[in-house]
Amino acid sequence: MTASASYYRFVVLHDYTVGYEGDCDPAVEYCYIGCEDDECTEEYFYSYITRPADELRALCGPDITDCDEAYECKDGDSKCSIEFCDPSYDEECSDLLDI
Repeated sequence: MTASASYYRFVVLHDYTVGYEGDCDPAVEYCYIGCEDDECTEEYFYSYITRPADELRALCGPDITDCDEAYECKDGDSKCSIEFCDPSYDEECSDLLDI
């Protein structure tokens, strides 16, 4: 692939899939556990979202950091997926909290 074709695909068309951390509620879902610092004194819980970059850009514009639509998949959107931690495969899942 030439440099100009790659530039067109990635920068102009946004023809790639992105993955990022999404919201997760440990009261109702098994979540991945992340750490705020190296010592892991503060944990946070997250899911993993994947979707096409062009759809994300259409929803949120160039900045997804303040875009609530980025953190959910609409019903019937087959190109967007949210992955929660699976305790049968991943050792580092949150327990379901009793609230």
